[in-house]
Amino acid sequence: MSKPKTIQTSGVLFSYWEHGPADGTPVLLLHGFPYAANTWDGVVAELQPNKRKLRLFVLSMRGYGETTVLQENLLSGQEAALAHDVLAFADALQLQRFFIVGHDWGARAGFDVSALTPERVIGHLGLSSPYVMYDGRDLPPKQVQSYWYQCYFQTAQGEKALRTNAMALCDQIWRAWSPGWKFSRREFTETAAYWRNPQFATVVLDSYRHRWGNSLGKPAYAALQDQMDVRPKAKISVPTLFGFGTDDHCVLPEASEEQKKYFSGWYERVPIKGAGHSVPQEDPGSVAKLFDRLWKRSR
Repeated sequence: MSKPKTIQTSGVLFSYWEHGPADGTPVLLLHGFPYAANTWDGVVAELQPNKRKLRLFVLSMRGYGETTVLQENLLSGQEAALAHDVLAFADALQLQRFFIVGHDWGARAGFDVSALTPERVIGHLGLSSPYVMYDGRDLPPKQVQSYWYQCYFQTAQGEKALRTNAMALCDQIWRAWSPGWKFSRREFTETAAYWRNPQFATVVLDSYRHRWGNSLGKPAYAALQDQMDVRPKAKISVPTLFGFGTDDHCVLPEASEEQKKYFSGWYERVPIKGAGHSVPQEDPGSVAKLFDRLWKRSR
């Protein structure tokens, strides 16, 4: 990628790349953990934004690349912070309505923004991480086993491993989550460069600790977090496609089988045969085709 652009909101300096014409339809591409903005390189190429008149924004999420949280009282990885970032970024660029293509953390943020502000989201393509897992029931033992890293991050030993040896830890995660993906050393090291952000480990640890009740979250995001934590979960009216790899060893394919009931608008769940967890990198062509399907449905 070329040198990124930057834009500042009240609490975060965002780093991002822009592709396509200035008058194109806005599309926000949001990556997950432990990936980075270059997750979308293949997808951007497949989408041909100039030909389709798409204005693509590839965002480095908080804690990655050069994106920096500017205030200590906002330094959090909780889900409300990620959703807030999406809306703050869109506001800073004066994007009233936009598509979201989100993977992993990015998918979760996309679902939350769709639920909170459906009037702003034209359509959402969520990948790998569903809105509601197992219909809200306790996770089955097989899924708990796949989530070993989340348990590890609750501990001092897991924190030390992430802070001091993220490359070795995340290399193992990539291999475990996508066993059929033969990624190159160059692809991995280019991604790892985004994890040199001094806030990377803090954001990641807080994200998973907040998810399991071991971080209180920041007061600045409390009201938004309360909206997101309502039970039953708010139904989503935004047109939504959910794509998942049939060989995903992180979020197991069966985790999303029962989530259709949480969508009041158009929703489809689509398997991507042979892909693991990192669908955008493993099969960018299929992701581009899914977006085309969503785009046509939402126009």
